[in-house]
Amino acid sequence: MTAQELYDFFRSTVDDTVEPYLWSDTEVWAYMNDAQWMFCRLAYGISDASTTSVVEVTVTAAEKFSALHPSILQIRRAERASDGRPLSIVNFEDMDNPGAVRDDYGLTPAFPRGSLLDSTAGPVNYMVIGMEDNKARWVSVPEVADTVNLVVYRGPLNELTVDTGPDAGLEIDKMHHIHLIDWMKRLAYGKQDAETFDTEESEEAGREFTGYCDQAKADWDRKRHKPRLISYGGL
Repeated sequence: MTAQELYDFFRSTVDDTVEPYLWSDTEVWAYMNDAQWMFCRLAYGISDASTTSVVEVTVTAAEKFSALHPSILQIRRAERASDGRPLSIVNFEDMDNPGAVRDDYGLTPAFPRGSLLDSTAGPVNYMVIGMEDNKARWVSVPEVADTVNLVVYRGPLNELTVDTGPDAGLEIDKMHHIHLIDWMKRLAYGKQDAETFDTEESEEAGREFTGYCDQAKADWDRKRHKPRLISYGGL
């Protein structure tokens, strides 16, 4: 389904096909854009390991921070391009936890307390997230330039607007397209206008949408995890 087809289907669903419309084109496209983003936020996002602008993070020598693409919802893996070494992805709140981190190279000593407050130089082994929006903090401060390759879940890259071309596609899987209508209705019936405002319709559509997102997330979790092997002992 193209974005234009979803637009047309929405107007048909809410019986708003004749001008003057109850909801303007600008409003309908905004609802559609928000619905695709909301699906990614509530379900699982778009898996990505190949979109250069998203998954390649530039590491600059002597710079503590690097920019992350604003579409990233979750970083699943990070590794140095120079040697393929995986990095430990650390939440800022976990920086004070003692101990060591186990990775493909064995046990890596835990970062020293206070390491985020100084400029100690060294190899990039840790990517700290949550200190600043859309940025990663390196521990230690990079000695040399490099690139860090990511595997992520992200939101859509292209905003859907009234100026979007008729052939523009939606970025989430096609099986989910029709269910975006529910979130669009959630927003449309919440419009503060005597002819459109309907609390009951809005809330019901919202419940339908979030329920579908929960099911989609459960389906994806089941799909991406391989079955566990079960060993049976002898009698």
